[in-house]
This record gives sequence, C-alpha cells and structure tokens, in this order.
Amino acid sequence: MIKNSRVLKYIISGSLAVLTEYTAFVGLSFFISKYYANPISFVGGLFVSYYLNNKWTFRARNYHLSKYRRLITYVTLGLINILLSAIYYAIISSTLNGYLAKALSMMLIAIGNYFIFSRHIFKGSV
Repeated sequence: MIKNSRVLKYIISGSLAVLTEYTAFVGLSFFISKYYANPISFVGGLFVSYYLNNKWTFRARNYHLSKYRRLITYVTLGLINILLSAIYYAIISSTLNGYLAKALSMMLIAIGNYFIFSRHIFKGSV
C-alpha cells in the first residue's frame, strides 16, 4: 500500500510540475523560440518537482543523503534531464508537432526520474 501511495503522490506531484513546465513552455513560445523555451520552462518544473517530492511524495525523516546533498543531486539530475529533454525534443519534433514533442519528451523523463528518485535521491523514505 505504501508503494502505491507513493506512486500516486508522484503522479500528482509530477502532474503539477508538468503543468508548470508545459504552461511556461507554451507561454514562452509566444515570445521566444521553442528551443529556448524548452530549457527555461524545464527549470520551473524542476523547482516545483523538487519541492513537492522532497516535502510530500518521498517525505522521509532519515534520508541517506543530507538535505544539501539531495538538492545538489536533484539539480544535477535536472541538468542531465535538460540535455535529454533537448535531445528528445529535437528528435521527436522532427516528425511531430512541437507541442506534442514537448509532452512526449516530458513523459519519457518522468518515467526514468521515478526510479532514480525512489532508489537514489530519496532512498530511505517512508
């Protein structure tokens, strides 16, 4: 039950982060290139995701990493994800609409992140 609850919380937290990122992406796309809007919007989603996952989804009291190290690890993963997002976006947008390409690249990253969060960054959570 705990793991299912955590997955549900991850989906809710992720949905809010996705909403933040995608809304920023669409909004920024009216003013700047989608290739620039992509990483900028990603950063907004990253902050929402970290806060919700740290405080709610994986709310452990005795992490194997300190709060500072957890944040650094999370941001490092975020930087890797920005690169992956750009690569996915470039590949997918060559055949699909740019907005759909953004949504698909976000889904690919979210799936991989759950496993990294639960096994490394927030390991030891309740």
